[in-house]
Amino acid sequence: MKKSIYITLIAIVQMFILAGCDLDETIYGTISDDTFWKSENDIREGLNSAYGGLNESYKGFSLWQYIVEDACTDYSAARNCNPEFINYSNWSGTYPAAVDWGIYKFFWNQISYINKTLDKMPEVEMSGESRARYMGEGRALRAFLYFTLVQWFKDIPLITSSADDRYLIPQESPETIYAFIEKELSECQEGMLTKDELQASGEAGYVHLTKAAAQGLLARTYLVQKKYDECREACARLIENPEVYGTYELLSDYKDVFKIKGFANKECLWSLPADGVSNVSLFQVNMYKLWDAEGSTVVRDKSYDVYQGWGDLSVTVNFYNTFADNDIRKKCLQYDPLCEAEKVMITKYPAETSNGENSSTDFPVLRWADIWMMYAESLLLGSTSDLPEAIIAANKVRHRAQVSLYETEDFTIDGFRRELYNERRREFFYEGCGKRDMIRFGTLIDHIKSISKDAGTSPERYYYLPLPSSALAANPAMKQNSPDYK
Repeated sequence: MKKSIYITLIAIVQMFILAGCDLDETIYGTISDDTFWKSENDIREGLNSAYGGLNESYKGFSLWQYIVEDACTDYSAARNCNPEFINYSNWSGTYPAAVDWGIYKFFWNQISYINKTLDKMPEVEMSGESRARYMGEGRALRAFLYFTLVQWFKDIPLITSSADDRYLIPQESPETIYAFIEKELSECQEGMLTKDELQASGEAGYVHLTKAAAQGLLARTYLVQKKYDECREACARLIENPEVYGTYELLSDYKDVFKIKGFANKECLWSLPADGVSNVSLFQVNMYKLWDAEGSTVVRDKSYDVYQGWGDLSVTVNFYNTFADNDIRKKCLQYDPLCEAEKVMITKYPAETSNGENSSTDFPVLRWADIWMMYAESLLLGSTSDLPEAIIAANKVRHRAQVSLYETEDFTIDGFRRELYNERRREFFYEGCGKRDMIRFGTLIDHIKSISKDAGTSPERYYYLPLPSSALAANPAMKQNSPDYK
């Protein structure tokens, strides 16, 4: 960042209210709020502060999407994880410590940065085009953060201004939060740039949200609510209007999706860049490394030796066996039944430069493959089911995987629904969407009951993480999202 910014939490009161932060905590750096917010560059830096912290080490999307969304699924074999997150994979503990410092408080910090930047934007002189772009990006990024919070915590407050100094801020229902997200992602696109326009502008940071990313996130928001007709329309607009949203494609090599960085990656609508220092990926240090198992015959990939930690993120043999032998995605998995009969190693995320723990592998938040798979699901399950068109859409992804294509005569609507579920898992395993897919397809409760030692009569509480005690103490208007969380 070219310059740092200093803003006390007195100027962003809700960050204290919601996260229980100290009032003298600094956010941006060393320049006062009174002397900042004078130029377009200051607005850009304000947004960069929100973008830049999304995958800070052991916070946000450096690790937790893999734990909250993937380690807890039935395709994951991670049952002996790091003590900080073992309860996510075993569905047993009601209060994982990292909910507070690594997830909940962290996301509210980022929302506070955005609210302050959006509030200050009308006061700063800049062109109408620049104002529309930055306003759109800020609203889209805030919507993405609210999407994550409502998915993981259910009933949450809704704060849209840094001037909101209420002491008691009530929680809103998921329906209210989703309506806000839909509105923001629909309205924010006017003025946002396409990927080509972003690159042509000289913007080096491909972390910036584009018009296509906002539209794709809107489709995802509809999908998790099972608003299939709306999701179908959102995906169709992306697919049919490259002159509006830009051109994307499925890369021919599945592994390249996770290897190629920046604007050169034609499949990613939005990625979170990692440099291995301030913005990182922690999957590699927490992944299970099969070649370390006694008696392993798997050839060691020495590029992973830079990671000093031990991890358990892995998939089950049953999941491994759902891949056809000629499926190129299977090359991202390593299995040796002679030394490890229950776990399969994941190698889809390459070993980028590292200091022994932090990787510089980008996290693909939204891919073109997901647009096609969301389109297929919504074509199939909308108010007017279209099985042939759903199969055509899903076959876009199957073709890249180099496996046999689906044929309409082989499926009923319900049968293809089950197959879409399986295909999503093969395409997106350990990409931060496993739990929400299981919830949507109705398979999570049975898995929780089969794994958890304390699910009791309310396993549904595990759909969401418990709200941290610090947040409940700081804002007495809030209540725990389940009475069964102690």
